[in-house]
Amino acid sequence: MPTACQSAGGLGSLPLSSRRMPPQRRTKVKARRIRRFWARGLKFLKWYSRNSAAWQFHLGYREGFYLIGAFIVLLALVWAAIRFPVESTLYVCAAVALYYIADSLVVNTWITFVSRSPLVPIRSMLLTLLNLVNITLAFAVLYAGQADSFKDQRLTFGTAIYFSVVTITTVGYGDIVPVHRWAKITAIGELAVGLYFLAAVLSMVVQWNQRQGKRRR
Repeated sequence: MPTACQSAGGLGSLPLSSRRMPPQRRTKVKARRIRRFWARGLKFLKWYSRNSAAWQFHLGYREGFYLIGAFIVLLALVWAAIRFPVESTLYVCAAVALYYIADSLVVNTWITFVSRSPLVPIRSMLLTLLNLVNITLAFAVLYAGQADSFKDQRLTFGTAIYFSVVTITTVGYGDIVPVHRWAKITAIGELAVGLYFLAAVLSMVVQWNQRQGKRRR
């Protein structure tokens, strides 16, 4: 005997294929969700870039002082992580380094790829390169916190910075080899960040060339 739902002409009387959303409508719904997610991401980038501590120094020439100060602080963190390998010290150093990396990525992403409006492209390119130096030191802090995670040696102050420079520039001599999982993940992350900042610098070079071309016309 037919069920109550079937006799009333409910969903039970319909084939399974007819209950599903049509392909075209399903595609539109997915596209709408992707646009909404992308819009929220851009909104977050804009909000964070304007409200982060670093953004206040991205106006005028104060950013240069901020980057120089960050350079000194990160050098001190590398030394502290090597000199005092206590769990609490390593956690603090890693937290500061990770915050600096994330903050730099968000702010530079907004300026270079989203707003696409650096005030002076050549100046922004130089500051981005200085920022890349600081990010190299930030990853050196992370390596210093994992000094015993490398093959046949323990990292020192100099070797931590050296390995970070070799990794972010994609040279990879192979004289220092990470063997533990988190050290390998850190190296992969630094390689990705280095390529990202290379793309940012190239984008600024292109914008600078475009502006020079417009002025000549």
